[in-house]
Amino acid sequence: MQSRIFTLLLLFALAIPNLFAQTNAFAQQEETQVESFTYVSDRRYNVIHELDGEMFVPSQYQIGQGEIKGLNLGQVILNILPAKVMISGVESLGEFQILSKYPDRVGFIYELMDLKGQSARLKVVVNQEKYVDLLYFFSKSAGEHTFYLALKKDTELAAEKTYFTGKNQYFVRAYSNLIDKTIYPYSIIEDATKTDQASRVKQSDNLTIAFAEKTVTTPKGTFEIKDANTYAYNLQGFPGVKSMIEINLKGKAGKMMVFLNFKQQIELIELANTRYFLMP
Repeated sequence: MQSRIFTLLLLFALAIPNLFAQTNAFAQQEETQVESFTYVSDRRYNVIHELDGEMFVPSQYQIGQGEIKGLNLGQVILNILPAKVMISGVESLGEFQILSKYPDRVGFIYELMDLKGQSARLKVVVNQEKYVDLLYFFSKSAGEHTFYLALKKDTELAAEKTYFTGKNQYFVRAYSNLIDKTIYPYSIIEDATKTDQASRVKQSDNLTIAFAEKTVTTPKGTFEIKDANTYAYNLQGFPGVKSMIEINLKGKAGKMMVFLNFKQQIELIELANTRYFLMP
């Protein structure tokens, strides 16, 4: 009898780690929250490095040449990191190390290797306007998997283009080019020290940044300007950034940075660790 009790206790003890592992895995999956699908028109990708750190939430999914099926929000998520690709929501897929990456006529190619040492490939397919249409995955062991991004109605796109400030709307070299201009950001990272995933701005948020000769008005308040200077600058994670307008503000606000790309367009605006992005 004592031997049987000991055996049962031993089996229970061995089961506890697996039970906790299952619980933790479920909790980790529940923590992944997204606000919307990734839309084709969300962002242009001109060079492959702009994909580093990007998260894609597809709205449709296809295995091989089978039926294209709709997905629930956040059911499948693809994260492209500088050294690896992570695909969650598809049982046969998971984490892949990036062996090489390069541009191609269809878009961008990632040569991958899974945790078992098997090779795989991910194609990020872009259209003529440099927007991502779909992501196509293939490996001998897992087969073909195609992830389609969501499309917006023409009326929705027209309304957004009318409201949000496009990245190509202003030619900027110095602060003088910003005076009397109001920026309507398209997306925002509330705290860039904690995440690099931007969330979409809603028109109802009424989020604006307005530049005047001696003041700048932001969602964090209106601040007087001490001075503003332009410098050559490289921003980590944003290869398109080539210069920066540093605006020194009076009081505790510190500095506002307006980062510019090689076309002298506003790439993003940063104030107190919050980053504001214009419409691609």
